[in-house]
Amino acid sequence: MLNKIINLPIIKNSAKVAQNVVLAGVGAAMVTSRESSKLFDLLVVAGSQAEKKGIQQVSEITGEAKTNLINRSHFIGKLYNDKTVKLQESVKQNVQLVLHRYGIPSSDEISSLSHRIAELQSSIKLPVNS
Repeated sequence: MLNKIINLPIIKNSAKVAQNVVLAGVGAAMVTSRESSKLFDLLVVAGSQAEKKGIQQVSEITGEAKTNLINRSHFIGKLYNDKTVKLQESVKQNVQLVLHRYGIPSSDEISSLSHRIAELQSSIKLPVNS
């Protein structure tokens, strides 16, 4: 009787099914291990590429910022120099105007008068005092 039960197709198939389930589990573990290793390697490569791209983008952004800052500093420097020159000219004109109001001659006027005096002295042949 036991032989008859063991030889029944359902029993024979059950053993084969059980064996197949075990083999499928082992196969799943192997495939999972292999595929997870591949996935890990793929993620490492992708992470490395992302890091390089990030470094490049940061470099580009900082380079653009540096260029922008240099351009602005040149603009501000030129603007400062232009305003300084205008201020100096304005102060010079105001000082000359005040000196003129009080009858104080400018350095150009004194120089011109000195040359005129020298010409007059030489025309009347007087000795020039040094």
